Amino acid sequence: MKTLVRVVAFYGITFFFTILLSIVQRVSGVDAGIFILPQFGPGLAALVMLAVFRGDGRKLNLGLKGIPFAKYLATVGIPLLSSFVFFAAYNLFLHPVRPPATNPAAFVFLLVGMLLGAFGEELGWR
Repeated sequence: MKTLVRVVAFYGITFFFTILLSIVQRVSGVDAGIFILPQFGPGLAALVMLAVFRGDGRKLNLGLKGIPFAKYLATVGIPLLSSFVFFAAYNLFLHPVRPPATNPAAFVFLLVGMLLGAFGEELGWR
């Protein structure tokens, strides 16, 4: 029962932050094509859960200790390789992709925003 309460609380807090951040994004005018604020909902919910239930011994551990390098390589390599294969197949067999000319600074901002949002989202759900 204790676990069920925590799971329900986490989902509730996640939905609250996701909706709140969606509203903030819409009101502030931040372009969702560049930076998606609601992705931070699960990460914020996880931090709230860690603060509220800190007495249960759970800790946020981002250490590399004890995990083989091959697992990290697979964690990064499999998504990159599969993305490349699908992109190449689409580009060769369906429709050639011509990336638009873009400002390098805007591209870096987009990439950093996507990575931060994805990190916040994954951190929360884990």
